[in-house]
Amino acid sequence: CNLHPSMEFRCFVYNHELVAISQRHPTKFYPHLQPPPPSDESNSNSTSIHPSTTILHAFFQTYIQHRFANGKIHKYVVDLYLDSQERVWVVDFNVWGSRTDGLLFDWDELMELGAQFGSATDVTTTLPQTYDDDDDDD
Repeated sequence: CNLHPSMEFRCFVYNHELVAISQRHPTKFYPHLQPPPPSDESNSNSTSIHPSTTILHAFFQTYIQHRFANGKIHKYVVDLYLDSQERVWVVDFNVWGSRTDGLLFDWDELMELGAQFGSATDVTTTLPQTYDDDDDDD
């Protein structure tokens, strides 16, 4: 199995809504995951969304939302993998809370996102903005 670490994502679900997505390896910088620059035709106030976010969100809505634990659990974390053919794979489900690593988010921030976002269009994606080469010694 040849999994690419850059395509592993942690998704945070609050009240059955996907409220945040983080890459699984927060100390690494993957330039190909940066959102595309806004086009001249787009509204200057809008933010660009990486296509991976759209694919992960669509998968969540189709296969996980209201289905995980028969809809009885409304706050959880799910790890997903996006392969080169744009297929999404469920890797793991985790509890919502500090026992699960928030990766690029802290749990206060995630709780705030969960409280303020109620629609599926409000997904927050966080990626490192710079490369940290301290991990190259591993």
